[in-house]
Parts: sequence; C-alpha cells; structure tokens
Amino acid sequence: MNGNGEEAPSGPESSSPESSSPESSGSKRSAAFDVVALARLLPPAAGTLISDMRLVDSPDAGLRLFRANGPVPKHLHRFSDEYLMVVQGRATFRIDDEPETELKPGQVVFFERGTWHGFPRLIEEPFVILAFEVPARDPADVVFFDRKDRPFIETTERPEEPGAGG
Repeated sequence: MNGNGEEAPSGPESSSPESSSPESSGSKRSAAFDVVALARLLPPAAGTLISDMRLVDSPDAGLRLFRANGPVPKHLHRFSDEYLMVVQGRATFRIDDEPETELKPGQVVFFERGTWHGFPRLIEEPFVILAFEVPARDPADVVFFDRKDRPFIETTERPEEPGAGG
C-alpha cells in the first residue's frame, strides 16, 4: 500500500523504460533507466553537435541523455533550468565568463535558465551527459552566442520494450 491507501505498483512493469513516455505511460508514474546501456545506443558520430535520447518528456520536467559530438559552443536556454550529470568521458565546461572547469563522470552542474554555458573542449570521448530540465525544454530553445553552421541536435529514439538498454 502507498500513503494514499492504494496498492503500490510492483514488478518490472512499474519500472520499465516505457513507463516514462507520455504516449505509453497510462497510469504509471515512475521509470528506471540504465543510462550507461542507453548511452551505447547513441550514434558514435553524427553531423550534429549533440546526439540525444529523451527519456522523460512531461510538461513539468524533462530527462534526456546526450552525447557531445565535438565542442559545444556557448549557448543558453530561455525557458528551462538544467542539471547536468556526467555519465561518461571528460570535458571542460564554462558558465558565463567564468574560467573553464573540467567535468568527469559523477559530477553534476546546475544553472538557471538564461545562463550562458558550453563545453569548449572534449578531453575524453564519448562524452555523455544525463540532463534534467525544469520545465522540460523544447528542443528549439537554444540560443547561440556565436552560431555555427553545424546542425545542433539529432534525436535517437528510446527503446520501448521493458528492460531495454540494460
């Protein structure tokens, strides 16, 4: 039983990756993801700056996994705060005009909407990040300080079957 006197869900169906998708969520309110396994499904190289996979995309918050396919220039998001956790690899990170800081697996950075940020240098690839966005960020909400011609993002579909990515 949960705190509301209702029977709490149990079993693999309550934590399958598909439970986070708005189309397939039904009454499910939770999901579990093997982000290391899912990171292997991101393309090893793409013609874009970022390859990503949206894991949760609700109006209140978003969770996505992304791989930087090269240095990511200074940019901002107008409508979402971000929490970024390094899953794999190492890179330098810069917020506003602060000095670059090296990020490695397990480290988390947070910044509010409207904050200039980027990854000027990839040190160890693949460089993979788990991003939590509040509220969920529209993929078009990217404002570049100095826009390059290279397309910004390519999205890889998340596996829908239970246990995928693990």
